[in-house]
Amino acid sequence: MTPKRAARIAASVTLGVVGVVSFGRAALGGVWDLLINAPFLTAILGAPLAAAAGTLTYRWRTATKGPGTDVARSGDQGIAAVRSELAAVEDPRERRHVARAVVVLRRTLTAWTWLLAGCVAVALALGLLAWSRARVGDGVGDFTLLVPPLVFFAVGAVAARRLGSFSRGLAVAAAVAVLSAVAMLPVAATEAARLYARAGVSLLDGEPLQVDSTSAAVLDTLHPVFIVLHVLFWLPGPVLGARLGARGQPIDPRSPQGGVGPAR
Repeated sequence: MTPKRAARIAASVTLGVVGVVSFGRAALGGVWDLLINAPFLTAILGAPLAAAAGTLTYRWRTATKGPGTDVARSGDQGIAAVRSELAAVEDPRERRHVARAVVVLRRTLTAWTWLLAGCVAVALALGLLAWSRARVGDGVGDFTLLVPPLVFFAVGAVAARRLGSFSRGLAVAAAVAVLSAVAMLPVAATEAARLYARAGVSLLDGEPLQVDSTSAAVLDTLHPVFIVLHVLFWLPGPVLGARLGARGQPIDPRSPQGGVGPAR
């Protein structure tokens, strides 16, 4: 199976699953949900997820079809030390993936990368706080679901363009996403407690909460359904941003020394 065909299948399956879940849930809610909400959710969530799934599948299939090469020889003692570990991996394709991952992470996740990720995370956390205080009782789900993915998209696109690599751009955007989640959670918990004490409503959707304590209101914000929904909305941003930034870049260029070049 060619990488393009595998990518199309992955995108189609992803879009189909989101569509089935959206329309199945809407069928229980009435005609309005079936005609308006289900197509809207399929478009706003299913299309980006399908594009991200297709992109990741294409990149993975293209990488696995390449010849099994090892890490390029370099003066980096850390990379050289890993080569002995790679020798124990018998499958050339698996060894290739491990080598590429090591190179990408070591070259990308530097102190400056984490500093950038921390600044973006703090900005998003402050934005969430401001949004919550400005819209008391209206919920902040529209901010937490839609704004961070757009930021991750921009970060991934800029990083991939400047670093000349899809994988490195994705790594930067993923680091930003992880630190953003860590920074936003305390703010969300604090605001959930404040809104429950003040208006008795949920932080995410502004609906009245049927709970009897502040701690239960905070835990409602961390409900598994909400967490999964945010992961699904956040996931396409870094992937599609890195894809845009790396357009026109070869997926697997060779280094002058004959090893794996900058992992794309």
